[in-house]
Amino acid sequence: VNPDNQTVHYTFQSDFTDSSGNARNGTATGAVAGSTTSPPAYTYSNLPENTIFNETDTYSQWWLQDGEWIMTPTWHDTFVSNKGWTQVGSQVIDEWATTNLVQYTNAKDDWIWKLLPIPIQGGKDWAVRVKWTHTSTSATGGQYALLYLSNSASDPESSGVKSLGVHFAPHVDSIRVRTNDEGTKTYGTGAGGSYEGTDNWIHLYRSGTTLYIQLYADATFTTTRGSLVSIAIPDNIKDIDLTYFSFGADSEDEGTFTGSMDNLEIYNGVAL
Repeated sequence: VNPDNQTVHYTFQSDFTDSSGNARNGTATGAVAGSTTSPPAYTYSNLPENTIFNETDTYSQWWLQDGEWIMTPTWHDTFVSNKGWTQVGSQVIDEWATTNLVQYTNAKDDWIWKLLPIPIQGGKDWAVRVKWTHTSTSATGGQYALLYLSNSASDPESSGVKSLGVHFAPHVDSIRVRTNDEGTKTYGTGAGGSYEGTDNWIHLYRSGTTLYIQLYADATFTTTRGSLVSIAIPDNIKDIDLTYFSFGADSEDEGTFTGSMDNLEIYNGVAL
């Protein structure tokens, strides 16, 4: 660390005289700035537990817990209310009044969306964490559950919309990251696994110019399930602001196709 042009605050432990000649109690502790054997100042903080720090550029929020700065979600939704959510179609529903889940049942290109309280700035890292449970599949045709961040309230897979997200194909046990550049779709390699009837915790994130997804078997995001999947973000998308979150489902065939989403967290400015 270069100590030049730094303001160092010391802890005082015995008598001293300040620059105005006033007698004070305390002696500065800490290494001399520029020392080759010690840092510029003694590592010390008297910030109280639960201090909150807000970054003004990314709107990230940090919470001081047990001497460590823990990042809190920029936006968190447990679906105890449907305030701000817009439903498109009839079979992807925010069941806030009963189960506090977003449920999908045999949906045909239906989705719900919400305008993010704080947009994700173009070019910045971000992360989405959410619990996803696919309950059952009995149809033989294609079935898809979709989770996206986009620049429009329209269908995140349609032309005219730029979006980054996740594409689940539970009928073949495949989960892929997916980009949509105004109708031009790109898929990452599918992560295989048995997802039906189990709770999955999704970690979708952007780091640099790459989009990643990793599934976990627990709410603490400790035990991984399947493999880490990634895809390069197209040039036409990587610098746009993402202002909407969408969750949708599409069943191309008759049969049972049910599941739910819960405990959504979005982190702005960090990939986690």
